Formats: sequence, structure tokens, C-alpha cells
Amino acid sequence: MSKPVGVLVMAYGGPASLDEIPGYLADIRAGRVTSKAILD
Repeated sequence: MSKPVGVLVMAYGGPASLDEIPGYLADIRAGRVTSKAILD
């Protein structure tokens, strides 16, 4: 038998454009900057 899996789904809205993604990610990550490698 496999272990149970839990999924938490939360609605944060989303960025309206690609230019807003870095700010959006910083907002949902408590101000931590997302590395450039992830954003590329």
C-alpha cells in the first residue's frame, strides 16, 4: 500500500503579464528574491 499524499491548494491570484512574474514570486515567497535561473 502506498503512503497517503496531501495536496494544499491556495489561490493567490496571478501575474497579469510576464513582466510581473518576479514581483509576484517575491510576494508569495515573503519577499525572498527568486533566482534568475528559475525565471529564465
